[in-house]
Amino acid sequence: MNKVKILTISVIALVLLNIGLIVFIRVMKSRMFGGSRGGMRTMIIKKLDFDTQQQVQFEAIVKIHKAKIDSLDQVQKNTKESLFTQLTQPEVNENVKDSLITVLAENQKVIENAHFEHFRKMKSICKTPEQQEKFKALVKELGEMFARRRMMHQ
Repeated sequence: MNKVKILTISVIALVLLNIGLIVFIRVMKSRMFGGSRGGMRTMIIKKLDFDTQQQVQFEAIVKIHKAKIDSLDQVQKNTKESLFTQLTQPEVNENVKDSLITVLAENQKVIENAHFEHFRKMKSICKTPEQQEKFKALVKELGEMFARRRMMHQ
């Protein structure tokens, strides 16, 4: 076999592997997070069997929560950028570094509290005992899902 044939076969194999990897990632994302935009919302609405009024309430708390988390995430991003900018200085200012790390920790505490309160509000939307039981199961499932998600990002 000449070099051109080997190169052609190698390129085709790499393209097929890349396509396969993209498909695999999309399928896994779809399974874990509902895939398309709003997938998690749709999954929660279905699992908790929300009626129309509950769906409206749910969408309202999601909108508020998303805005709050987006803002807090931006603060985290900016603070981390400031922290790592310290590494570009000839000498790291330990007081500044410690202050920035404290800000990150405090902000993360606010984020976790916001998530908790979001789910507390979601629980308050559940009217029936069946929905309350489904909520308990959902909380367990979401906890496992978010733990897997964190592990994937490490």
